Amino acid sequence: GPDAPLRSRLAAPAAPASTGGAKAGGGAGGLRLRARQAEALALTGAPLGVCWGPPGTGKTTTLAALVAGLVARGERVLVTAPTQVAADGACLAIDKLWPAARARRRGDLLRTQLPQLVAEFTAQRPDLLIWADEERAFSKAQVDLQRADLEARREILLRSGLARDAALTRAASVGDAIDALRGAWEIRQAELVRAAQVVVSTVRGAVNRELVAQFTHLIIDEASMVSRSDGLLLLHQQQAHQGDGGSCLLFGDHKQLGPVPPVADNVGEGEGGEASHVSQAEQAPWFEADILSTVMALPGARARTVMLNEQSRMNPVLCAIVSAQSYGGDLRATAEAPAGGLLPGLPSGVCLLDPTLPQPALSVPDLPFVRGYAPGLQPQSAAHTVALAKKLDDCGGSVVVCSPYRAQASLIRRGLGDRQRVRAGTIHRLQGQEASVCIFDPGQAASWFIRRSPSAPRLVNVASSRAKDVLVISNAAQYVMQNPLLLPYLRAATRLSAVPLRPGEPFVRPAPVPKAP
Repeated sequence: GPDAPLRSRLAAPAAPASTGGAKAGGGAGGLRLRARQAEALALTGAPLGVCWGPPGTGKTTTLAALVAGLVARGERVLVTAPTQVAADGACLAIDKLWPAARARRRGDLLRTQLPQLVAEFTAQRPDLLIWADEERAFSKAQVDLQRADLEARREILLRSGLARDAALTRAASVGDAIDALRGAWEIRQAELVRAAQVVVSTVRGAVNRELVAQFTHLIIDEASMVSRSDGLLLLHQQQAHQGDGGSCLLFGDHKQLGPVPPVADNVGEGEGGEASHVSQAEQAPWFEADILSTVMALPGARARTVMLNEQSRMNPVLCAIVSAQSYGGDLRATAEAPAGGLLPGLPSGVCLLDPTLPQPALSVPDLPFVRGYAPGLQPQSAAHTVALAKKLDDCGGSVVVCSPYRAQASLIRRGLGDRQRVRAGTIHRLQGQEASVCIFDPGQAASWFIRRSPSAPRLVNVASSRAKDVLVISNAAQYVMQNPLLLPYLRAATRLSAVPLRPGEPFVRPAPVPKAP
């Protein structure tokens, strides 16, 4: 059948990996790589490989170094990611590590679509925006023609006789010009892709344009956020066109959040908009399961896997908890990791902001009134979260605030007002973010969802690993005690009892944490 090549690919054991000359401590352009990162460079010798990287282990750097090695050998590479921001980050990292031995010409590294991080591209290398610049020019020309087309159609309705005939002729001419412009842009897109050695695109962009067929090597970044449906489609396209000569490499962390499934009402609708005949239970294995977990779960040595196990983002105390809870104790902090507890008044790597304690020096705001019931809403902890975030922001701190509940995150954002430097939102929206201090407000910390739901361990893992110096859990100790996922954090936490009013003084004074069961 048509899926036979893909089935044989998944069923075959991974080919022995070639080291390609990579050494621990060395990489593209003299970049010093850790032992596991150097080992991951050898994945290009396997037809199917996985680089599993927990937070802060250098997945993007490893990906860029791997691409640099392929570029130095003259290979063509397609890099895909589930979001525009993830694709932007991969493209910028690849540009920084482009091998000096192979001078990069304009268009050799191509970022398709309109990037989100335009300022970063402009500051680093403006010619990475070649596609975006030409697409903007195309869009402007198309808008001008569409405006002329509307004017001609208006004339058709209002005029009669020779004037109407002239308007009809003008409308037909404008329509031909629009078609010609679209055709020219499609040809130009194909030219840009053919001329590039490395193309970076979103997964959907790569699928829709059928880019996979033109490249020897396919890399899927943040593969844990790519649905099984999209991932298998990419694998099938890559195998169908490249046979046994190419490789498909997946980068990501299946212990972090998975793909966001499509809205049920929009999935599988017929042309007339009628409801799908496919049930939600049947859709879930394809749209909610991720391709990274699917490939890693294959029995036997069908996919060569390397886990990056040294991280430099989180302080050692926090890293030890995250490692034990999500990574079997195999994740460890490097010497470059933040020490933790060095910020003024945040005395340890993990702190507890308990809203049931008196906070005499913390200016707790009155948050907007919320009508009705909203899942996870806990106004008391939200108010204290907002107060601490504002205090940290006033002193120039780097802060992210996250909650597993949309209602709680929305309440916090409303309380913060126009504080642009404080990034606040749901855990899903802040995956990939990092800051010196992360305030994790679990809302109803003892509810079933944040204690026992299948996604709860991933949510807690993502929330806690946003922090570099300090993780602050904003919730009452009596509720945190009831959540087995949060107990290890409570045991390591220092409870905060007060925040001073004057900048320069410690933010908090430590208080004993009640003994956890």
